[in-house]
Amino acid sequence: MAIRVGDAVFLHVPRTGGTFLRTVLVDHFRGEVLGDMTEDDHNDRILAERFIQDGKRCLFFCFVRHPLRWIYSTWAYWTENSPTIRDQGKARKKRTGKFRKYTEELHEIIVEGDINRTLRNLVELHPGYVSRTFEGFAKGCDRIGKYERLHDEFFEIMEAFGIPISDAMRENIRGRERIQFTTTMILPDKDLTEEVLKTEREAMERFEYGEI
Repeated sequence: MAIRVGDAVFLHVPRTGGTFLRTVLVDHFRGEVLGDMTEDDHNDRILAERFIQDGKRCLFFCFVRHPLRWIYSTWAYWTENSPTIRDQGKARKKRTGKFRKYTEELHEIIVEGDINRTLRNLVELHPGYVSRTFEGFAKGCDRIGKYERLHDEFFEIMEAFGIPISDAMRENIRGRERIQFTTTMILPDKDLTEEVLKTEREAMERFEYGEI
């Protein structure tokens, strides 16, 4: 999903608060959703640029999340919403010949209800998956925010791009509930989490994340 507000374009990295930001950008900034939400939900800057017709250079931004927290959130979301997610993925692959971008490997990684098997699959089958996914969105972005400081960094990015935000608007945005927030809580194996962090060192360093 990509959303344009003036000369700024937000790229939605899955599980980083993007659905929440979509409602904020559309409701408060009259943001224009680019692309077909049913077919190109999680797209990249190439799709976004396809809809920019006036020749202006837009400023791109996205949000990322600590790699370990990202895979945990993704696993929890799939656990809470399976088999819907897998059924939708299979139906899309049957219809178009491919899974949605960035999700094909997840079908091999995620084991609903078992975070440790999920982490083991991540390390053994697709090491560095989170780093590659983040970079697919973040490369070329003018600003990259962190989910852990979603509100503050969103406000900072808007101001940096010259998009005004009133105090009333800030208060309203801070008061909104997060969307697609997961509630599943299972502590993963400590040794496995350390292995994951080693395989995701690229994202840890690129986005300046320390240890949990």
